[in-house]
Amino acid sequence: MTQTNQAAEKSWLERQRAGYKLLFLLVFSSFLLNVQIVWIQLAGLSGVIILLFSAGLITKKLWQSARSFLGLIVMIFVYSAWLQGWELASVTGLRMLSLLLLALALSWTTPVSALMGVVQTCLKPLDRLGWVNSATISLTFGLTLRMIPELSLQWREIREAQMARGLDRHVLICIVPMIVRTLRRAQDIADAIDVRQVNR
Repeated sequence: MTQTNQAAEKSWLERQRAGYKLLFLLVFSSFLLNVQIVWIQLAGLSGVIILLFSAGLITKKLWQSARSFLGLIVMIFVYSAWLQGWELASVTGLRMLSLLLLALALSWTTPVSALMGVVQTCLKPLDRLGWVNSATISLTFGLTLRMIPELSLQWREIREAQMARGLDRHVLICIVPMIVRTLRRAQDIADAIDVRQVNR
């Protein structure tokens, strides 16, 4: 298959530069985080769904990945509703779902190496001043981004394991092993960064 044919098979979102997509994610996320109005959050989520649909990302894979996080989002929604009321809880839940879908779309349509390159390039001026280590930050960003789709797979594996043991599929039963595995992965990321620092 030629490079022209491969390019033609890519969606319009995949063909966009990594820097543009990362900038959009940053701006859109900042907007959602500073808005406390339910209908605007709902409009934002609708826009994200339209974006995914236009890029051909509304698939079974997307549903399976998002479904793995829905239980956690529902728990946060209920807890927020109890503490802050239904309106603020709705804002929180809609915001989390929008950002989750955008993060999944970004990780599926953009090579992690390209995103790491953008982050490192943007931080180069600060690196020259000695304020940050651009290579370490870009590595941390890349490893964290890779972990997002892995978390959905991890959640599904835990639920299937609980079912195989004859346990209830209740979300609360899966929370503890999910937290333990996530902390282990976070430790793996920290170890990888330490190794990178030593080898430099």
